[in-house]
Amino acid sequence: MAKFFTQTYKKDMLEKELSVKGWNWGRAEFNGATMAFEVGNHTAFEIPLSNVSQCTTGKNEVTLEFHQVGVLHSVISGLHLCKIFVFPFILLE
Repeated sequence: MAKFFTQTYKKDMLEKELSVKGWNWGRAEFNGATMAFEVGNHTAFEIPLSNVSQCTTGKNEVTLEFHQVGVLHSVISGLHLCKIFVFPFILLE
């Protein structure tokens, strides 16, 4: 697969260890137009910020809402909403 990507897209594949704990608390890291949600020292997921249509905050959580592609498509599949718990002491850093 690495050879295919290198030949087709002229990009080298990088190895990256991901978090698979399933926790909804961690640390949001912003790198350009991407938000990476990290649990421990590993990335749980990354979200291109161009896909976010609205962001709201609650007492200890952040809610991200995403653009809807189409009514039928969005009902069948896709991520519509993401809620992330934020520890109060993390907000103070």
